[in-house]
Amino acid sequence: MNLRPLMLWLSVCIFAASGAAAQSLSESEFRKKVSLFGENFLITEIEAPVIENPNDWVNRQPGSYVYRFTTGSDDGEDIQVEKHVPDEVDPQNAWRRRIGDDLIEHFEKRETQDIFIVEEVDHEHGYRMVVHPGVHLPTNIRPGDIWKIDAKISAYETEDGSFVDEGTLRALHSYEGAYRVQTPAGVFDTVVIREDFQIQLGPLKADDDRLLFFSRGVGLVAEEEGIRASAMLVYRVREDTAKVLVHYPGEAAGEGLSTQ
Repeated sequence: MNLRPLMLWLSVCIFAASGAAAQSLSESEFRKKVSLFGENFLITEIEAPVIENPNDWVNRQPGSYVYRFTTGSDDGEDIQVEKHVPDEVDPQNAWRRRIGDDLIEHFEKRETQDIFIVEEVDHEHGYRMVVHPGVHLPTNIRPGDIWKIDAKISAYETEDGSFVDEGTLRALHSYEGAYRVQTPAGVFDTVVIREDFQIQLGPLKADDDRLLFFSRGVGLVAEEEGIRASAMLVYRVREDTAKVLVHYPGEAAGEGLSTQ
């Protein structure tokens, strides 16, 4: 197996994660992460609501979400565009998120209203990864809640569909609280979710620790991410990035706070 392309793929993969026990960040740890967004990002802490239905908080409106990197970049680019496309067969319960030109994530909403990320395709590096049962965002999340994910992953070549390898994914998520923040797209009341993942795929290992700021009816307004990856202790990836929302569907028409 050519490890470098697969390692590069893992370094940008949504499912890469850290195996350390997820727990609420200390005040200093949180402030350090938030500082990557710039000094005017965080306005104040607010009362944290119960996230009854995650569909009200994630990016669900069809169209383009534009983000600007305040730390790091996307292959040297300061701007990243995400396009959200409803599934042609079941648009209410399945959709795709295209990040840039090459990366596509597949989402499903189950009968319980829980959201699962079940597949990711990276055309740049030529791999498709299927996760069972999927990366999970449950209903009725309360501040301080922690939930676990244990899943199996299978990797395939995108060119011919041939099987590459299989492995495991372990993840811990935590609801860190709620904050009013400011980005180029405006001022938002957000809930903060931490994702802490670990992936093992053949000789490859990757850790990914993320801090996500979601606004009800808008979606993801800011994201901080730290990636640590290695293959047989030979090839390593270390990267810290932060991005903020610049524009989202419906913003110009004043429809950005609608929910589905």
